[in-house]
Amino acid sequence: LQQLYVSVTREGERVLDVEQEHFAVSDEGIPQELVTFARGDIPFTAVLLIDASASMFGEKIESAIAGAASFVHGMKELDQAQVMVFSDELLSTTPITDAKEVLTAGLSGTEARGGTALQDHLFVALELIAQRQGRRVMILLSDGGETHSVVGMPHVFEVARKVNALVYWIRISSDNDALGHGGGATMTSAWTNAAQYDEQRELLTQVVEESGGRILEVGAPDEIPPVFIDILKELREQYVLGFYPSDRRNDGRWHRVRVEVAGEGVEVRAPRGYVDH
Repeated sequence: LQQLYVSVTREGERVLDVEQEHFAVSDEGIPQELVTFARGDIPFTAVLLIDASASMFGEKIESAIAGAASFVHGMKELDQAQVMVFSDELLSTTPITDAKEVLTAGLSGTEARGGTALQDHLFVALELIAQRQGRRVMILLSDGGETHSVVGMPHVFEVARKVNALVYWIRISSDNDALGHGGGATMTSAWTNAAQYDEQRELLTQVVEESGGRILEVGAPDEIPPVFIDILKELREQYVLGFYPSDRRNDGRWHRVRVEVAGEGVEVRAPRGYVDH
């Protein structure tokens, strides 16, 4: 059974009044029959992946921790989460749990320092959440800078496709963004030049968009906590569409999926595909 978690808006506001017969799903252009349909408050497992590198110093990291804590406090009984705080190394982590006190403890005492190994830690987080059943959610908070990773973004991209998690990127604008360089990448390292940074940023953007998640741009630190709450609210207002792919071959290839909704002024955001395995 292939499941798609989708958000539907009407005139910019999320809605939960769309009926099953108004959805149309195609897999590689072939219409699919929906065999399961649900909406509303569906339990999730989320990884909160928080960048605490030196560029997050001061109000940024304080607001990031406050926002992540507000997400944890808003979780319901069947929801689970894991906190991972990173720079160029893993600074703190928790197990996947529903114990809010354990998750908030994993956020306490965080100080911004060091470089950024975003891709390494995103790879680890994806591998961990892949072991969970049901709705998987990845929330990355970072300015997107990358200085220390060993794992390349193309590899992370392929893993993300297989894991089939909703990915949200809370992207904090940095001073570098105003300087151009495509995606705002101005740093280089011993093994990565500016053009490669732009490519990494583009691949991360594609990971988010293909998953059915969102990039949420944040300018000021005080904008961070409301964004966490908005993500949590969106997770409470989604549909899950289930179908048995008519062309399933278990050959490991990427299947392009299209979800459409009938109705005037209605828009849908959904995963753009899945890996057949």
